[in-house]
Amino acid sequence: MKLFWERGYEGTSFADLTQTMKVNPSSFYNSFGSKEKLYREATEAYLEDAASWFQSALEQHVDTRTAFEHLLQATASAFTNRIAPQGA
Repeated sequence: MKLFWERGYEGTSFADLTQTMKVNPSSFYNSFGSKEKLYREATEAYLEDAASWFQSALEQHVDTRTAFEHLLQATASAFTNRIAPQGA
């Protein structure tokens, strides 16, 4: 996911993927089928992670004002995370 994030789909080569994942091409194809399928899986993983912090901020049993305050704080924290590549 991070490699696609940093380089984009077109900028990430098959060789980049296999080298970063430390797998040979046949293992890659057996596990993921194609670069496009891996990209879809990486996107789904990102969306699930993003949904989890968003959902948890809204599921707290607090008044509406406090819920939105928590949501804004969670959003700021997620978008300024120094571990993730910029532009997250």
